[in-house]
Amino acid sequence: MRGNGKDYCQLDRGAQPGKLLSGSLVVYNKFPAESEKILARCKDNKEYLFDVEREVFGSSHAKVGEKLLKGWGLPSSLCEPVSFHHRPKKAKEFPLATKITHVADSMVDEMNLGTSGEAVANPVKAEILDELGFDELPIEKFENEIKDQYYTAMSLFL
Repeated sequence: MRGNGKDYCQLDRGAQPGKLLSGSLVVYNKFPAESEKILARCKDNKEYLFDVEREVFGSSHAKVGEKLLKGWGLPSSLCEPVSFHHRPKKAKEFPLATKITHVADSMVDEMNLGTSGEAVANPVKAEILDELGFDELPIEKFENEIKDQYYTAMSLFL
């Protein structure tokens, strides 16, 4: 694993939108039967949740999350990364935070933490990892911190 001297505090700040990815909860609550079928299909066929949601609903948990955050009056610096965390190249105003959120989302999928039903982890293109200063997903580098934050957050709800 390679780090190119980028400010990892900036990476941590950039990952903050990942903590607000709540669109899946809204989708599952509003459309439980459809969501159950989508999750089963993703698991059975190893399909990406984002793609199947767009096919079935014409939208995704990412778009729902963005609208929810905007409705709460949160800034674009949080809304855009949530909206485009599966398609980071589409981010216009906050591309770095969006790429970091994209990588963080894939990392928690790989670690089986906080999944929104992903049967397979979302792929991260090598060029995005390279832009962030990594050769591969930096799971080992951030694993302890991610788990600490995850279990702390979960303890607030359980």
